[in-house]
Amino acid sequence: MFSQNYRADSIKLENIDSVANELIPTNPDSALNILWQGLVYLKRVNYPDSLESLHEGNLYFTFGRAFMYKEDNNLSLEYYYKALSKYLLYRYYTNAASCYHQIGYMYMDNGLYEVALENFKTAYSINTLKGLDDVASRNILNMGNCYVNLGKYQEALSVYIETLKLKEKIGDKTGVANCQLNLGSINKILGNNAEANKYFFLALDFFKKEGNKLAEAQAYNNIGLVYITEQNHEKAEEYFNKAIVLYNELNQTKRVGRTYCNLGTNAQKQGNHLKAKEYFLKYKEIAEKSKNLDDLAAAFHNLAVTEKYIGQYNNALKYFSQAITLMDTLHINHQRDQLYIAISETYEEMGNYKKSVEWYKKFIAIKDSLFGEEKVKQMEEMEKKYQGERKQKEIEIQQEQLKRKQVEIDIQNQISERQVIQRNAFIIGFILSILIVLLVYRSYIQKKKTNVILFQQKEEIQSQRDRLSELNGELVQRNEEIVAQRDEIESQRDLLFAQKSKIEKIHHELTDSIRYAQRIQSAILPSEIQLKENLAEFFLLFQPRDIVSGDFYWVTKRKKWLIFCVADCTGHGVPGAFMSMLGITFLNEIIKDEEITSTSTAINVLRDKVVTSLKQQSYLNLDATLSNVKDGMDISLCALNVETKEFQFTGANNPCWIIKNNGEFVELEPDKMPVAIHTVMTPYNEKQMQLELGDRIYLMSDGYQDQFGGIHGKKFMRKNLREMLISNHRLPMQEQKLLIQHTMKDWMGANTQTDDITILG
Repeated sequence: MFSQNYRADSIKLENIDSVANELIPTNPDSALNILWQGLVYLKRVNYPDSLESLHEGNLYFTFGRAFMYKEDNNLSLEYYYKALSKYLLYRYYTNAASCYHQIGYMYMDNGLYEVALENFKTAYSINTLKGLDDVASRNILNMGNCYVNLGKYQEALSVYIETLKLKEKIGDKTGVANCQLNLGSINKILGNNAEANKYFFLALDFFKKEGNKLAEAQAYNNIGLVYITEQNHEKAEEYFNKAIVLYNELNQTKRVGRTYCNLGTNAQKQGNHLKAKEYFLKYKEIAEKSKNLDDLAAAFHNLAVTEKYIGQYNNALKYFSQAITLMDTLHINHQRDQLYIAISETYEEMGNYKKSVEWYKKFIAIKDSLFGEEKVKQMEEMEKKYQGERKQKEIEIQQEQLKRKQVEIDIQNQISERQVIQRNAFIIGFILSILIVLLVYRSYIQKKKTNVILFQQKEEIQSQRDRLSELNGELVQRNEEIVAQRDEIESQRDLLFAQKSKIEKIHHELTDSIRYAQRIQSAILPSEIQLKENLAEFFLLFQPRDIVSGDFYWVTKRKKWLIFCVADCTGHGVPGAFMSMLGITFLNEIIKDEEITSTSTAINVLRDKVVTSLKQQSYLNLDATLSNVKDGMDISLCALNVETKEFQFTGANNPCWIIKNNGEFVELEPDKMPVAIHTVMTPYNEKQMQLELGDRIYLMSDGYQDQFGGIHGKKFMRKNLREMLISNHRLPMQEQKLLIQHTMKDWMGANTQTDDITILG
């Protein structure tokens, strides 16, 4: 067992994984953002290797599921394989089995049925050894789907019947319904349409009650295919359209394509080949976009048959060739017999009888391998065997019900016997009651004798009571003394309450004054409207430690120059707020009134105004030590030419971070001098560079990185802030702000904020 020290972190990671899983069906992008935060959090926790591997594997597994819902099969497979490697490293075999199942599902969805089958078999072996019948039944169900697509119908039927037994054993009604869908598909392939529709409608009724729209749509599709076979084309089209409505609602693009294929087949059977071609071309387009080779092979097959019907034989042969190439690549035998007979008919209609006979022989050979009389007989025997076992089970259930009724009769007989016993017990109780009355009377006589003794004892008690009265008088006197002391304490309490009220009044007045100062500071700071007018895409995190802030931000525009800054004034609260208002006033004078757009010139002038206004030069004249002159500010001042993207930066102790559009991180170093009197008073330097569209600029005070928190109560540090911005710089600015806020909230925990926090992105 792992130490309890890791329990809280593990619970947090499990919650992150759980929330992401809930979001995936409706908002997979939000789920991915949460999972990235989970990975960042995981790296901060110093887990033992085996526990870290487990949590990392769980996050990678959920990544795979999110990308699967986004229909990005390549990324989904990549993350499932990452999760598998983490699980196998420390023998988390049950988790590994889930990975094998999902990997098999992805390969099956891409038409690579043999690879998918091997993965499902591995998952089934692990879950069977672990005794996990529920999970093993899902593995074996998908094994059956692979066998169908590989044309191995006998193996598929065997697997489906085995799955149905497992589902019935564990009481999995959803699993039973899925098996009914598959058994219906096998019966349709064998030509047993009535039996197929029986299974399909049983499954459909269940899925509609459960609200499982994806499975409901699959049932509609399967029923439509049966109606095509029965030449009930109007019904077939009705059920296919029901399926498309649900698939579109669930964003299941691939399944929409496959249903277009079924609508094309239905139109083709009615002789409407041009309408069929429209449906098949839609199917082909979706298959090409999703890069699903299995669906693409089917689209080529159906287009080839359609071109044959409208007399475009060369186009038909081209599509036939493309279909065969893909089926050979994917080792698909399902419907290969239909493909071969269609090619034979095409050559016959073209007058090329030699080629027609050649392909007809191939048709006979493949049909014998797929639907040999012996195989069909074996599959029918398996179906009869299952139905026989099912009837036997129903007989056993009826016998069990008869046994239960016999037990109920036995219980009723026992109840009757118990009632006789209760009656006899009542008679015995009545006799005992009479005996008890006699005993009570005897006791009364005995009690009269003892009363005499009790009277004598009463006289002794009276004497003792008189003594107690004397003692009570002494207690009354002491009580009066206590009352006097209580009155004195109450007098002192009233005095304390009066002093408390006075202090609260003073505190209220001070708080009102500070809140008025906050309104003044808010009026001076750029408003949200001003920021939006000047900055195209931005976020501002402005979080004072107290009511008013020693940090400030400032934005203005002069001709073609956009000028903006973030500053950290000495102190926080009211002193810092006064300094911040002084800084904003001076910047307005320098930039707006004097129209200075050079950042180094602006900060040099700003320093002169601060030193002069605060009379800091006089400290030097009086030989005061500079360590006592602390009033001033650290600042990052930037100017951006909105036409040429030329960028200027000058900093006083505060840097500027730029993350290029290609992900490169650039830090523009500040001068190590505050905007105040200092031992070094050289001119500030100006750094210039050329920006490009998509580059991100970040300015900040030191409040975020110096905040204490985490497990050990340490500072957050510049390095962690930098890595977080780099990892998430491609997110929209407002999402970056939310991530920065939530990270700081988790980091602080129960700690108080130590300084003002400002970040402008």
